Amino acid sequence: GRYPSPNSQRKSNFYLEPSSSSSSAPVLASATGANEISSNKSESSSADGSGVQKISRKSSTLLRNLLGDGHCSKCEELQAALQDYEMELSTKKREVADRDEINEFLRNEIRLQDMKMKSKDQLAVDDKKLDILVQREQTIEQLEMLLEQAISDRDQFSTELQAKRMELSTLAEQVDLYKQSVVSKEEVVLDLTNQVFALRNNGQIPTNPRDAMLPTSTKALEEELQKMKESVEAYKKQNQFLSREILELNGLRSDEQDSYKFLTSKFHNMEAEYYRLQSKHMVLLQEVEKPRLEGAGQANDLLKQMVEEAMEGAEVHRRERGFSASHDQYGFNAYGLTVDYGEDEDESEEASTLNSMARRFKNQAKKIGESIASSTIQWENFFDTGKDCQRSAELKTLMRKGVPSKYRNKMWRWCIRDSVQGKYEPGLYQSILQENADKKSIAMSQIELDLLRTLPSNKFFDKPDAKGIEQLRRVLIAYSWYDPDVGYCQGLNRLAAIALLVLNEEDSFWCLVAIVNHLLPPDYYNKSLLGSQTDQRVLRDLMMEKIPHLSQHLQTCEIDFSLVTFNWFHTVFVDNLPVETMFRIWDTFLYEGNKVLFRYALAIFRYNEEALLRTENSIAIFNYLRTMCQNATDIDKLSSIAFEVINPFPMSKINSKREHHHKIVKAELEEMEALRQQGSHSPSATRSRTIDTSNGDSDCES
Repeated sequence: GRYPSPNSQRKSNFYLEPSSSSSSAPVLASATGANEISSNKSESSSADGSGVQKISRKSSTLLRNLLGDGHCSKCEELQAALQDYEMELSTKKREVADRDEINEFLRNEIRLQDMKMKSKDQLAVDDKKLDILVQREQTIEQLEMLLEQAISDRDQFSTELQAKRMELSTLAEQVDLYKQSVVSKEEVVLDLTNQVFALRNNGQIPTNPRDAMLPTSTKALEEELQKMKESVEAYKKQNQFLSREILELNGLRSDEQDSYKFLTSKFHNMEAEYYRLQSKHMVLLQEVEKPRLEGAGQANDLLKQMVEEAMEGAEVHRRERGFSASHDQYGFNAYGLTVDYGEDEDESEEASTLNSMARRFKNQAKKIGESIASSTIQWENFFDTGKDCQRSAELKTLMRKGVPSKYRNKMWRWCIRDSVQGKYEPGLYQSILQENADKKSIAMSQIELDLLRTLPSNKFFDKPDAKGIEQLRRVLIAYSWYDPDVGYCQGLNRLAAIALLVLNEEDSFWCLVAIVNHLLPPDYYNKSLLGSQTDQRVLRDLMMEKIPHLSQHLQTCEIDFSLVTFNWFHTVFVDNLPVETMFRIWDTFLYEGNKVLFRYALAIFRYNEEALLRTENSIAIFNYLRTMCQNATDIDKLSSIAFEVINPFPMSKINSKREHHHKIVKAELEEMEALRQQGSHSPSATRSRTIDTSNGDSDCES
């Protein structure tokens, strides 16, 4: 605001109008002087304050002399500008002074900090050196103490060494004396032995000391003693093994004697019944031959009584022939005599059948007894070593060889816990029963129908008041509440029944959970049985790979073996194989899982391959398939086929085949459901493509 604008009549920057040329020189001179003053002002910002004041005074005096006393507007503007510059100059001067003071202060601080840092570094170095010296002094003291102790120990050891040397020399002298004494005693013993030998042999002196039957030296005596000790240990081990064998053989012999006594008693009873009936028959004939008088009513009463007794005797005899009074520890018929002959069956044919079955089961019992004895010893050695139950190659081999009955409960419980793992909850079984005690479900009616059909040949499940019926009912009802998606399906009753023969109720419930939810694939027991049907397709593929000749033979004869094998998988071979064979399969199944089902199914076909290949008639083949499991009595041979002959058997291949067939079966079931809804499907076509899930053992209630 101090300077005129460029558009004003008077020009700025110290230039006059052109018309005033006469006064241009002084004005230019004054402008030049002002510029010099300004430049001097900027250059003197770092100079001394007194010099700046002198220059300012000189410039002011020069400006006054140039301008004189006139007071034109230009002069006033220049005067104002000069004053502004002077004020700005003094401000810059103060700033320079302040900065100098600050710089000096900072230099002093920097010097002070440098001195402090140097002193600290020096102190740190001194402290480190001091620590090193202290440690060195301590180390020297410790070494001196150790040296003194070592010198003391050396002196002590030297003294003890001298004492031991003296003692050793004394003992050596004693040994020499003992040796001399032993030699003299041996000579005396030899003389006495020769005398005894001479007395026994009419005065003859033995030329060979061995003839006297006594050792000639201490070394020979020690060797003989060692040999005797080794022989004793060997005899002990042999005696233990033989004792176990004897116990097993005694058990088998006791069972055989019980069987013989039972059959003998049965024979005597039947013979007595025969003579009793014969005598009554004779009495009846005599009564009939007499003329009918007033006492004819007595003959009619006698005839009626004899008929009633005969009917009661026939009923008792039928029950006795249908089920033996002798059972094994699991409640099954100990001799396998479960054949129910008709009333008109010839007695000679029955006797022949019983004799053949007795011979077969006698041979089977002998083989099983030998296998059980060997397996029991291996399991005893396994537990005697204190090993825990952990998955290993050794435990896997033992499980495949079978678990002895006294260890079966323990191993099954461990396998079940290992399968369910984090889902196991102690007390959950009782809680489910208590919470649903007053509730009803659609599964209960089907469960009641299947209870007596579960294991009719087992004494624990053969009648309504049998020991296992109530337990089986509770286990199946509890599982139907635990897994409502499955509820109840026929086949679960047999799985639970077998578990109850080995485990208690709660463990049997968890065994059912482990099998359905963990060991078998999903949808095995739902309404569509999708998982079960898928596994039958997988088994058919494996048959083509592992047993191609038999597979081709069955296809040529148009035999669908899944009609037989479906029940094998659905019940894990329960009520299909001999009891001991079935339990051996369950031992391995609970440890290894569902792959075992394929192994043993293929092994059964391989076991009966030759007989099936010799049969050409389709009906005969199908009848043989239905009964061939009963011939699988040699479980060791069957296991050898399952785990050695048909190898390799990778689980990855089974899973890939399952995935492939699962999609196909699911699509077929969906197509069937659509046809059912339309009401236009053919039952015969349905059975030819997929197993009908409405037949006997496949009814499921959810």
